[in-house]
Formats: sequence, structure tokens, C-alpha cells
Amino acid sequence: MMKKEGHGAAREKDILSAERWCRFLVKACYVAIAVSLAVLIAAWYFFTLGKPGVNQGEYWAKFIILPAVLMLAASLAADHIVNSRRFSIIVKEYAALLLVLLLCAAVTFVHRIAAVLLASFIIPILVSTIFSNLKMTNVIYALSQALMILGAVNMQASNARMYEQWIWIEALAASGLLAVAYLLARVLAQYGAASILVIRNITHDKLTLEEKLNLDPLTGLNNRRAYDQALPRLIQESRQNKALLSIVALDIDNFKRVNDVYGHAMGDRVLLILTEILRQEMPENSEMFRIGGDEFMLLFRDCSVDKSAIVCQSLLSIAQGACLPDAQGMELSFSCGIAGLSDTLSEPDKLFQAADAALYLAKNHGKKRIVMHDEGTLVAGSSSA
Repeated sequence: MMKKEGHGAAREKDILSAERWCRFLVKACYVAIAVSLAVLIAAWYFFTLGKPGVNQGEYWAKFIILPAVLMLAASLAADHIVNSRRFSIIVKEYAALLLVLLLCAAVTFVHRIAAVLLASFIIPILVSTIFSNLKMTNVIYALSQALMILGAVNMQASNARMYEQWIWIEALAASGLLAVAYLLARVLAQYGAASILVIRNITHDKLTLEEKLNLDPLTGLNNRRAYDQALPRLIQESRQNKALLSIVALDIDNFKRVNDVYGHAMGDRVLLILTEILRQEMPENSEMFRIGGDEFMLLFRDCSVDKSAIVCQSLLSIAQGACLPDAQGMELSFSCGIAGLSDTLSEPDKLFQAADAALYLAKNHGKKRIVMHDEGTLVAGSSSA
């Protein structure tokens, strides 16, 4: 169980990291569009403005407005996919990479007089290594080669006299550069995948160790270490959300007598029986801890002291009716002290001390009792035998 949870947590971190990279690539494309637009306007101002025979409106429409609109539309579509919960992480990764590929294609197809742009398809191939997925790199490489060839055909068709046969030499050189980039990308992707596997294993081992350190070996409940970590966190969350929080200090009655009369094995069975009752009957908004010996702590989120007392009374009734094999005449019962988060009880130590003081009062009033600190009132329970 812990192994699956550890792998799940590591996988979740991988997904979050990939999503961050996807969002980064989309943002980078927005920046690239802005920079490209600025460069195109500057080129128009210095080299085309006022030039005889150039239709300024057509130039703006074909070389500035249309490419910017197409690239912006592609970026918005990719942005929607990357930030949506409807799509898997693989779809998001492909969307980010295809956006980079489309930007390179747009620049190459629009500015047909610059054959050097054929080499720009190196960019999506190298960027694909971010996700350490060889299959993805293969797909991006194949698409890059295809679009590069189409770009060369487009350049030849529109400027045949200018390029003549040289465009194919340029295309062959660009194809060679793409192949080199692909081989480098494969190495980087394989190295990245191996590194991710190592990091994932380390993370899993660390999570597994953390889980073991936070578990009570007998009952499987969270232990005192986990309680010390959980209570400050829940107090902070309750303050931020302006929600209720109550804690219960629970102590098994006459537990020392059980160990002395029936033996420690019977004491362990009593602990396990109570643990099973807690697991089955505790509400979903609660957390359970065995903090030592026969002492337990129960934390109730979004729950008042009164409602916590009702839950504890139900637990006490179930415990008293539990069957204890090999211990005829013995009854399982416990005492509880309950305290709620308030302006005066706003720190973990003070809240614990308040619940512990209420528990002490319950013990002194004959056990089998549930006492609320805020009123110091006996809530329920039969008198001890």
C-alpha cells in the first residue's frame, strides 16, 4: 500500500513538473511572437517604408498582421489545452511542442526569401528533450523534417529565379542539421529519462521512509510524530478558512490492569480492537493518532466540540459492547477530553493541554466519561465499575 502511494506521489510530482514546463513553453511562445512582431515592424520601418513599388498595406497584411494573428491563435489554443483539466499530460506536452513547431513553420513559410530559416526546425527537436520521451522526440523530428521540406518547396515555388538549384542544397544542409539535432536530442532524452527514474526512486524511498516514521507499528495509525506535524497544519488551515477544529484526547480505562491481569498480548489485542472501531466509525473529516501506550488523539475538521462529543459517545457505546476474547467479565471503555480551537486556544500546545486537562477531569470523575474543556461539563457515559 505504501509503495503504491509512494509511486503515486512521485508520479504526481512528475506531472506537475511537466505541466510547469508546458506553461513555460506557451509563455515563451507569447514572448517570441511579441519579439518577432517588433523585429518585423522595425524591418519594415528601416527597409520597406517608402520603398518604390511596395504596396505597404499588402506588406503589412501578408508579412506582419497575418503571421501574428495565426501565431497568436495557435498560442491561445495551446494555452487553453495546457491549462485545462480535461486533457492528459501527454496531450498537453504535444500541444506545447506543436506550438513551437508551428511558430517555426509560420516564420519559414511567410518569409520565403530567407532560406536560413529552414534550420529553425532544430528548435522544436531540441525542446522535445524537456519531457524525456523518445517517442515524442521521434514524432517531432519527423514533423520537423516534413515541414522543412515543404518550406523549401514553398521557397522554390515563389522565388525560383532567386534560388534556382541552390534551395535544395540549403534544404539538404538544413536536413543534416536536423538529423544532428535529433541524435543529440535522443541522447539527452535517454539521459533525462534515466535521471528522472533515479530521482523518482529516491523520492519514493524518501516518501516510504517518511510514512514508516509516521506510523505506529502495532496499530498502523499515525503516531506522535505525525500528530505533531498535523495539528499545526490543521490549525493554520482552520484559521485561513475560518473553520471549526476540535481535538480529542482519548485514554483507555484500566489499561494497566489489563496488562497486569491478562498479559501484554491481551493489552495489544485491546489496542487493536479499539483501533478497528475508530477506523470503522470515525467520520471522514477526522484524523486518528496513537501518541503512546493507551493514549490516542482524534482531530476533527469543521466540527464543533459538541458534535465531537456526540461522535465520542457513539464510539464509547460501541467499545463497551465489543467482545474481548479470553477476558471474561472485562469491559472495553475509555475516557475523553475535548477542546476546540478558539482565540484563547489558538496554539498547538495550548489546545493539547486543554484537551489533556479535560481528559484528566474525566478520569477523576470515574472514567467512562467525556468532558468538554470549554464548559468543563460531563457530557455522557455510565459510571465506572
